[in-house]
Amino acid sequence: MDQRRSTMRHDFSYVAVQEPARYHCHGAARIDHRTGVSQIYCAAGNVLVEPTFVARPGGVAEDDGWVLSGGYDESRHRSRLMVFDAADGQVDASRLWYFP
Repeated sequence: MDQRRSTMRHDFSYVAVQEPARYHCHGAARIDHRTGVSQIYCAAGNVLVEPTFVARPGGVAEDDGWVLSGGYDESRHRSRLMVFDAADGQVDASRLWYFP
């Protein structure tokens, strides 16, 4: 959630998906509280931790920013930082940074 709205009504939440029996992995989700629709990023072989919203400097819209999540890529045996576009929940391959 955008922390600038933490004590106000908010339309979006970004949460960890920790139900491997249901989703077949550990991922992240964007929940739209207005519609009830959830967008889930859940790539096989990846384990993500609780996502954090980072507002775009000067941004006004609640979902104008990025969502950061650390993750473990089982196929590479490496951890990485993933940056999602908060408005659409998409990950751009150029926004993946593997830790040494």
